[in-house]
Order: sequence, then structure tokens, then C-alpha cells
Amino acid sequence: MNKNLPGHTALDPVRILFVAHEFTRSGASLALLELMSGLRAGNYQCHLIGPRGGALEKDFEELNIDRHSVKAINYLYKGGRGRFGQILFLPIRILINFYLVFRLLQLFLSIKPQIIHLNSFAARFAALPAFFTHAKVVWHLHEYYPWNPVLHKSAALFVSIVSDVIFTVSSACLFWWNQNNDLRYHVVYGGTKRHSMADHKNRPYDIVFVGRFSYEKGFFVLLDALSMLSSIGIEPKMIAVGTYESDEAQSVISKTLESKKLVHMIEWKYDSPDPIPYIAQAKILVLPSLREGLPRVILEAMSVGTTVIATQVGGIPEVINSPDVGILIQPGNVEQLFQALEHLLHDETDRITISIAAYRYMEHHFTLAAFQENARRIYAQLLSHR
Repeated sequence: MNKNLPGHTALDPVRILFVAHEFTRSGASLALLELMSGLRAGNYQCHLIGPRGGALEKDFEELNIDRHSVKAINYLYKGGRGRFGQILFLPIRILINFYLVFRLLQLFLSIKPQIIHLNSFAARFAALPAFFTHAKVVWHLHEYYPWNPVLHKSAALFVSIVSDVIFTVSSACLFWWNQNNDLRYHVVYGGTKRHSMADHKNRPYDIVFVGRFSYEKGFFVLLDALSMLSSIGIEPKMIAVGTYESDEAQSVISKTLESKKLVHMIEWKYDSPDPIPYIAQAKILVLPSLREGLPRVILEAMSVGTTVIATQVGGIPEVINSPDVGILIQPGNVEQLFQALEHLLHDETDRITISIAAYRYMEHHFTLAAFQENARRIYAQLLSHR
């Protein structure tokens, strides 16, 4: 069994099998892509199991790794709109899960990995077959469910039974999952690529929003704050980059924009494969989410010198840990968001000072190299205890 530390040579590479449920441009998928990219430079043999398609499909193809497509994963989280539709689809989902257990177990036994890395809680369909192998199981948790105590207990118990090591994206996420001070849990902060800071003087947009246009992401709070700004004669130019949660949500947002007379203030970019160019063209990123793990978009904004206003939820205060690097507001508080926007739109000096400090802070604490090295170190410790 290979017990060598990362960077050491060995006759046989460490075989790591990653399992993902999607390849969208989510924080979980991007973290997986960057982790696998970093491991290729060392003595690791990476395999990937997942569906086909998604915004990052081409990026994963370019890794030139051993990839195993399981079409059933594409259907696992689809089907059954609405509560009644979900109930009707439940028997099909159960059958898909049974099939996946046997199909994945077959792949696991064929590949014979030393580590199986489940890339999010949504990859739980692979947990049971992974449990019945000789591999060490690493579970990378990007999400948590603070509103559901029943799900909390059952999910945390399931993760603790199956896993040998658990990565969480923030201390807040770790605290939610790890109520028993289990030493198998580790905070592994994500990182982002270093970008050159865009010119602060010539940014065409005042505000950028990135994410789903939904209640959960605080989009309606942002619209209310924009309406308050408009009422005092301030009409910032905003670009919204993302997707609608549903056709119904799109209809509600359209009516809200018309009633608040905000249609002319917002430009829309749907399903952009890379929002960073748009973030770099804006002075302020607003993320008024009601809940988060550790949103990657904050790091991306800091990496191009865009000042951040975000809510004090999840792991966000672990990144925006001082007024020097960003502004925190309470979730759902329209008045606080209005005041923060009014201040930054008027005080260019303070806005630029914050963005420069945040850029430097990100360079020292949230780099891709640090993220990749932390993961390699934990992998090595895990294998050394076999």
C-alpha cells in the first residue's frame, strides 16, 4: 500500500477516484476541477466518475484523466416538478439509486482506488458502495442545512459512518456538521486564480450580482435596495449574471422590476460560463444571500479588485473578517444594504481602499496553491495511517 507523502517518488502512484453529481459552474465543481489539476503534477493517478454535460464539461475533458461516465447520474436529480411530481418520481429515483450502487461498486472494484473522494453531499449515491471497498473515503462538504434539524442529525450521522476524513469549506460549515468534535473533520478553504486588478476608474457597471435570481440568494432584497436608491435620485447601472430558478420566478421578477421601475437599470447575462470578466467590470459585488457555505464569487471579486457587500451568513465572515476588506450586512436587511450601497457609490476613495486591501488579503490567504497543498497534506496523513 502506498504511504508516500506528496512530492515523494514511488513505484506506484496514489490512485484517487473522484465522484461528482454534476459539472456545472458551482463552487463544488470548480473546486474539484482545481484540485484534480493540482494533483496531476504529483504522483497521483486520478479517476473521475460523473455524468456528462454541464458548463465545465470541456474543462474536465482537457484534464486528460481516466473518466468514467455513468448516465444514470444525469437522471437522479431530475424529474418531478412540484411536490406532487416529486412524489410520482420517487419510485424511479429509488430504482436509479439501486442501479447506481451496483454500477459504482463494479467500477470501484475495477479501479481499486486508495482514496475515494465524494465531491459534495449530493454525491451521497456513491457513499454506500464506497463504504464496502478497502479505499479510504474522503467527503468534501460544501453545503449544510441549518433550517432542518431532522436532516441535520441524519445527514451528519450518515457522513460520520461512511467517511474516514471530511473536508468542509468553512468553520461555520464544520460546526454544523461536526457537533461531537470529531477529529476527522478539517476546514479546507477554497482558493481562486490570481488576476490582475482592473482599472477602478473605467468600470462600466456600478453593481454586479452573480448567482441564481432567487429569494434564497437575496435577489429581491437587492431589488428593494435599488428601489430605495432610485427614490433619492441614485440610479446605479447593474449587471446580473446567472439564471432564474424557474419560469415562475422569472415572471415574479419581471413584474417586480416593472412595479419598482427598475427595468432600465439592469443588464442581464444568462448562463455565463465565466462571470469573472463581468465582475471585473463592476465597482461593487453584492451577495445578499440568506444562507451560504463559502461562496466562491466573493473570492473572485476580491481577486479582481471589486469591492464586496455580502451578508453575515455561513463562511462569509471568515473571508470578510474586517471592514477593511468588505462590508457585511444582516441577511434580509434592505436598509443596511441600501446604506452600504449609497456609501460606496458616493465614496470612491473608501471603495477603492477596501478593494485594494481585499485583493492583497486574498493573495495571501485564499490561493489555489494553498487549497491544493492542504488537500494533499490531508491525503498523505490519511494514507500514512492505513
